[in-house]
Amino acid sequence: MKRMMLGIFFIIIVVAVIPGCGEETETNGVGIEEEATPDGAAISADLPDPCVLLTKADIESVLGVTVGEPERSDVSGLRSCDYFAEDGEAFGLAIQRCDEDEFDFLKSGEPVEGLGEEADWDEFFNNITVRTRDDLCLITGASVEDEPDVALEKTERLARIALERLE
Repeated sequence: MKRMMLGIFFIIIVVAVIPGCGEETETNGVGIEEEATPDGAAISADLPDPCVLLTKADIESVLGVTVGEPERSDVSGLRSCDYFAEDGEAFGLAIQRCDEDEFDFLKSGEPVEGLGEEADWDEFFNNITVRTRDDLCLITGASVEDEPDVALEKTERLARIALERLE
């Protein structure tokens, strides 16, 4: 159930808010997705690998559970990495390009101080969306069975790890 909810969350992000959906993409051989332009030239989306920004060891340390190997996805300008525990607990990190207006569209909860340029906590989905100064949005989500304040603390710790590795 939790796995399905996390999957549905990322599907909603991909379908509803990612600009450029439906454009042809290809991988350039080093894991960076490229989007085909109308004249056929490729423009690198230059998105970092979310599985490098948050490793299996990071997830296990912060959440206190053993997780399987990461499940990666690269879809139309969105890169994501999901980790799943045997008990169904899940954590994911998604990265996309977004400016201030797109971030305003994505946010749906309470502000989180001290993360990136601005950040937002959505208690319903247990996720934090962070906009960086490089116009990247990092969306962290966890299906933890904790009280909201503990879920926020764990998700925020993981978001901080990812942000530190971006710099």
